[in-house]
Amino acid sequence: MKFKGRITEYAAGKRIEYRLEKGLSLPAWLVLEFQDRPGGVDIVHTVKAGYQGVGRILDPLIRLHLSDAFEKALNEHAQAEFSRLGDLLR
Repeated sequence: MKFKGRITEYAAGKRIEYRLEKGLSLPAWLVLEFQDRPGGVDIVHTVKAGYQGVGRILDPLIRLHLSDAFEKALNEHAQAEFSRLGDLLR
């Protein structure tokens, strides 16, 4: 899946939150959190999805798209891409 994102929250060196967009804003966010450690940085990624208020009635439809298989694929993708960041940022 390819999405554009709009940064909705930013804390330098600590956290970036993107609202995912595919033509229009979706009820989904990608959150990256960074924690310094000796010799590097740990990155935790979280996908948050769902509507607020009355729109929550549609959340089961989102869950169909964000299945366990999607979560597994996203985790594998993140592991592969995040391991390359060190070389890219040098």
